[in-house]
Amino acid sequence: MWLWKVDYAGYRFWFKGAPHNEYFLGQSVVRALGGVATKLRQEMGVPAYYTLNATIVADNLAWAYEQVVVIRELLAGVNVNLVHDPYWVDASGKQVEMQNVLTTISTLDPQFIIPVFSAGAGAIYNALRASYVPNAMSVGINELAQLKSPWATELGNPPGENQPACAYEVVLDSWAEGLEQTDKTTAFLDSYMAHSGGEYPLDSAATYDALFCLKAAIESVAWYDTEEGVVYAQADDIIEWLEDPANAQVTTTGLTAYYPGPDTTASGKPALTQDQVLSLYALDSYNQTYTYQAKDWTMPPHTTHDLAYGPGLLTGIGAQWQWDGTASLWKKVGVWPMDFGDSYDEALTDQYGCWNFAYNGTVPLVIPQNVVDHHMSE
Repeated sequence: MWLWKVDYAGYRFWFKGAPHNEYFLGQSVVRALGGVATKLRQEMGVPAYYTLNATIVADNLAWAYEQVVVIRELLAGVNVNLVHDPYWVDASGKQVEMQNVLTTISTLDPQFIIPVFSAGAGAIYNALRASYVPNAMSVGINELAQLKSPWATELGNPPGENQPACAYEVVLDSWAEGLEQTDKTTAFLDSYMAHSGGEYPLDSAATYDALFCLKAAIESVAWYDTEEGVVYAQADDIIEWLEDPANAQVTTTGLTAYYPGPDTTASGKPALTQDQVLSLYALDSYNQTYTYQAKDWTMPPHTTHDLAYGPGLLTGIGAQWQWDGTASLWKKVGVWPMDFGDSYDEALTDQYGCWNFAYNGTVPLVIPQNVVDHHMSE
């Protein structure tokens, strides 16, 4: 959502509703991949330090370039090796181009393919990858894989030869069936799906949460002019209210707060100060790992009025398409963040908090047996 001066000379402030900025999205992709990799290593019976391999296939678009920069930088932290430079494909989805890319990937035989798709390429990718690279799991950003519509006619096919193209794919998402990030999640998702004829929401449905926050801000700062009989709210008052972390709102996806007030990095781009980060995350002076402020991202990790990110705030989710035998239907369920037990706390704690947790309704990740068997035999 946007708030601007009454002279419309230009936008004065910008408040983001969804999704997170490029850096946070990239971090969530790698964290979700790290969880899947941990589970795959366990099922393969190999040690936690065993390196797994991945490739990246991405939209040939500016937004995806920033994602890939972040993902590549962070993969080593989850002990996953990139076995080839990223493949860039036409975002509209060209079948021959995707066939060529997947044919090349099949010769590399990775455990993972990391998609970075926002458009038609994601559907073509899914339609082909099971044929060309059947023993790799897909974990990443694939906007069309958040929806039922691309594979609606196949969702009743049980696991096996004719299963839908999205089967077992893990995608970064905001909502999944049965998952309750807050006490508002289920009511929203049920209402949305009833209105849409059973379709899942895309990220743009977070407009609901943005408007929920704006409504709370306006109601908090508005006053009634008795002479005019009109209620007013000043933009500056609304902005100040939204900037205050104390006014964070419980929304359908978590606790929505905005990073307050701007500072300026060396590159002239807005970001939080070290003190502001510490105030949000309660880090002590001996455990400060906030190191990205000086990096020159297109959108820095802590952008003015961006969504505050981390456990207890907003995280995004990793959703997987799994077979529901009771309903005889493939459904999108929540599998990440994951609870790994006490021994993983230190490894999964960073400046944003401890990622060793699970939302209510999170279900166990499913690793297809063919993936396990194939890579155990290598």
